[in-house]
Amino acid sequence: MVNLKFKQKKQTVIWLVTFGLLFFGSHINLKASNDLFARGARAWGMGNVSVSNADAFSYANNPAGLAELKNITFGGYADNRFSIPGLGMQSAVLSIPVKIGGIGIGFQNMGFSTFTEQRFGIAYGRWFGKLAFGMKLNYLRMSNNETASQINADLGILAKLNTKWTLGFHVYNPVKKSFGQDDRIRENTITRLGLSYIISDKVLFCTEAEKEFEQNVNVRAGVEYKPVEHFFIRAGMGNGTTAQSFGLGYRSNQLQIDVSSTWHQQLGITPRISIIAWLNKK
Repeated sequence: MVNLKFKQKKQTVIWLVTFGLLFFGSHINLKASNDLFARGARAWGMGNVSVSNADAFSYANNPAGLAELKNITFGGYADNRFSIPGLGMQSAVLSIPVKIGGIGIGFQNMGFSTFTEQRFGIAYGRWFGKLAFGMKLNYLRMSNNETASQINADLGILAKLNTKWTLGFHVYNPVKKSFGQDDRIRENTITRLGLSYIISDKVLFCTEAEKEFEQNVNVRAGVEYKPVEHFFIRAGMGNGTTAQSFGLGYRSNQLQIDVSSTWHQQLGITPRISIIAWLNKK
């Protein structure tokens, strides 16, 4: 009885913290979330909430999630930013479970004729009891008349609090390195902390807060609902300029197809699609 009351109080506190962040965050001027990473259309359908979930795109979202994967997994992603030709992103990831943990390899490309940005990376995640730790090394190349590059890293943690709650933490580029010899060009450090809660076998609720260096906190939340077997409906919201999102998904034993759309208050709609395939999925 004591343990049951403790668990109920624990869940109540977490819910209050989550919705408190959303409420107070919506009353201050917060910058839109960083969207330079191919997080997959599933995550974008839930408001770009991804740090506490595990799938093929854990390579980009939180490398600790690679420890969850049990099969060789391929993921492909594409979007068309604000429906403007030339502003699209394309990404491919490959995740391979090994004897201890999981490895992810990925590539991402975005840009147009006068500016391109490419990212290559390799990641590893492993469980230590109820905690998974992950790390990713990135090579970033930017071209705009001149070419600059850098190597940086991601660090991530995934914690199974119980059968329903999962906590995720991720930090991108903890050491702000400059591009080439130009100290004026640096990528910011981005830190994210989030929770996922399995409400039932049909409903998943997720929320996370993101802090970019020298920027305000961005808070967002999303829901995934499975009305019938294999099909999913998703929706999300945040307190930045990309405030609403919606998505649909289909998942079979060896294939997952997700589409989503996000709306920017000034620039309009961004359509997104991702496909995930498993080999020998159990």
